[in-house]
Amino acid sequence: MRHAMIRFARQNKFAVNCSMVYMQVLFGPTDFTLDASKSITKFSCIIHKYEELLRDKHSAESHLNSYKSEVDHLQNCLENATQELKAKDEQIQSINQASQLLEDELATTRVNYEEQISVLAEQSSKVY
Repeated sequence: MRHAMIRFARQNKFAVNCSMVYMQVLFGPTDFTLDASKSITKFSCIIHKYEELLRDKHSAESHLNSYKSEVDHLQNCLENATQELKAKDEQIQSINQASQLLEDELATTRVNYEEQISVLAEQSSKVY
């Protein structure tokens, strides 16, 4: 009987209040009606807490999905930045290699010019 009343209370609170009044009219105020009233009140509180927990759960799931989306976005940004950094490193490495080649070529040219100058200096000293 109690479970039936609790189920009924969950479905229609007004009807439960009316049935409680009806039972009191028929049987007078009894412990049963007081127990049922307390049970309904407790059940109502439990239902209210359950609904709060469900709202909190949905809110937490929503936050979790939002955080997951943000993490995915940040991971994509990190991957892009890492790829850009690798590309810049490769670019710097190729620039350094080209610079080294130019320095080597410049050194060779300098040595060749110095040799030519020394040969010309020798030839010009022999002529005079």
